[in-house]
Amino acid sequence: MRRFLPQALKYARAREFETLKQTEGMTVMEYHLMFTRLSYYAPRLVAIEEMRAKCLVNGLPDYLFRSVVRTRYDSNDEVLESTLLSEERSREIAPMGQQMNSHQNGGYNRPSFSSIPSNRNSQSNPKQYSQGSEKSVRTSSPCSTCGRIHVGSCYGTGIDSFTITRNPNINTT
Repeated sequence: MRRFLPQALKYARAREFETLKQTEGMTVMEYHLMFTRLSYYAPRLVAIEEMRAKCLVNGLPDYLFRSVVRTRYDSNDEVLESTLLSEERSREIAPMGQQMNSHQNGGYNRPSFSSIPSNRNSQSNPKQYSQGSEKSVRTSSPCSTCGRIHVGSCYGTGIDSFTITRNPNINTT
């Protein structure tokens, strides 16, 4: 049936093959299927297996291209296998990356000092602040000198974590 296609349509599909790129909504298998279908119309570009593999790699998105291009592949099947593995790995890593971005400052469920309300004027009603998991709940009341919550003796500066225990200039013994 393909030999009955008009020449203009064959040229159009060959141009489509030359500009084929894997889009955001397209999986590697869908891209490979489209690549295989359209490669029929550009036989000179894919006559040698190595050229075919190179054309396939050139249409990959950057995150897959970088992982695949590091190794030289001689066949289209090797490129496909490597690309499928890279795509699968990036899908596994994507949710973890979102979790890591939501847990900045290296702690899970750890409150940041900027999110803790300051009770400088009213020191009644101390609040509980959890740090870590439910098992390690630490209750601290605001400092009577500066109104902040901290551990150790206070300098009265009002600066978080600025306590006698962390100052090398003061001898606490």
